[in-house]
Amino acid sequence: MSVARQHASPPDSFRFAARGFITALLMERNLYIAYCVLLAVIWASVYFKLSGGVLLAVLICCTIAISTELINTAFEVLVDLVSPEWNKQAGLVKDIAAAAEWFTALSAGLVGLIVFVPRLLRVGCYWPASWGGRAFLLLGLAVVLFIAGLIPGIVKLTRRYG
Repeated sequence: MSVARQHASPPDSFRFAARGFITALLMERNLYIAYCVLLAVIWASVYFKLSGGVLLAVLICCTIAISTELINTAFEVLVDLVSPEWNKQAGLVKDIAAAAEWFTALSAGLVGLIVFVPRLLRVGCYWPASWGGRAFLLLGLAVVLFIAGLIPGIVKLTRRYG
């Protein structure tokens, strides 16, 4: 670690972390998918008015899944730096890190199914006729979250082909 990074101010540390997240988001398809799922889960949590404990469980699962994907990405970059040519041990490290991410995503997905499937089966209960214009507000929110999820992919394509 360079001396400049060891003594970074809190705003600089936040900037470095944000840059790392955006870079990983643009280079890792699985992280991008997890980020889009997170946006959809946030929208669904608001729409279904999840209670405190359920909302906390869902957010913790999303946080752990995305954090594990970031750690997996860091392992892949480090292993590629240390061992640029194919190496059985390096491959094993990458496989184990990927397995940790896969297991976390699978567990988070299971929690998501447990929380959201029963609510999706009675979706009409969450959309009272008295809402009127609020239905369009929710639809607009869904569109905004969807577009926000697409922005990193658009930026990546623009950089690649533009």
